[in-house]
Amino acid sequence: MAAPSPAPKKRRDVAETLLGVLTCVLIALISVLESALVIPRIGRYGTSSFDKWCLNAQYIALIFMWFSLLGHEYVHRHERAWAKKSRRYGYTIQGLALALCAATNWGKGIWGAVIVAFLLLMVYSVWDAYMKALALHPEDQKVLDQIIEQKRQRAQERWEEEQRHRRAARLEEAAAQYGQDLAIDPSETKKPSVEWKIPSRKHQPLVYFIRNGNRVKIGTTTDLRRRVRTLALRPENVVLLEAGGMDRERDFHKRFEKYREGNTEWFRDLGELSAYITERVEEIRRQQAATRSGSADR
Repeated sequence: MAAPSPAPKKRRDVAETLLGVLTCVLIALISVLESALVIPRIGRYGTSSFDKWCLNAQYIALIFMWFSLLGHEYVHRHERAWAKKSRRYGYTIQGLALALCAATNWGKGIWGAVIVAFLLLMVYSVWDAYMKALALHPEDQKVLDQIIEQKRQRAQERWEEEQRHRRAARLEEAAAQYGQDLAIDPSETKKPSVEWKIPSRKHQPLVYFIRNGNRVKIGTTTDLRRRVRTLALRPENVVLLEAGGMDRERDFHKRFEKYREGNTEWFRDLGELSAYITERVEEIRRQQAATRSGSADR
């Protein structure tokens, strides 16, 4: 079978390039026309040369703000929420510039402002078509939206964790001024309430949760003692063991995917993952306590 012709892709690339060039030309034309209509006349509202320079600088700043927002929308075009905000703010600023253009030419004819408004409408139409041409397929965009949301959640979690440590450090410093010594994070030094028995030989598959700092590794093994030693950790780092094999491990990975670090088996010990470990450990601790109590009664 012959390879598909690259001609459609080339034509599409050419069309996108032409749209981009046309948009840039229209943006430049609007900026020049607005400046030609506003800058010579805006100075009359000032009482000194400094006032005139300030008014001109403020108007030029509006134009550059519009440029920057268009650029921000282009760079973040796949982040639809940011792109919409950039476009809305950009055309709000351009509407203000257009009103200023009409006001400074009031009484001298407003055809310049009308022409600028017409060009602005053309820019909006062409720019919208250009952004749509660069957009992903709707199904692909949904996938990217999930990736972006996961990234946002991870950033939010890191920020919350940093804020928690900073607050604790500030509290410790303030308390030290009054002679009180506080631990920065008592939960980090807390010993596990369940001591897991590490099998000395190979065993049935187990899904293990091993903590190292603020990360937890979720994996499967049939030789836990060797696995712990391979990771250069200690048995005390094992925080939870669940019966099951690879299928159970994949279920956990899918469940806590938003806390995952890259494509590794390491997860940030936060949110639902941390809550799950705490709940399961407490449940197993109660079961062990009930078993020991029943044995003692007999």
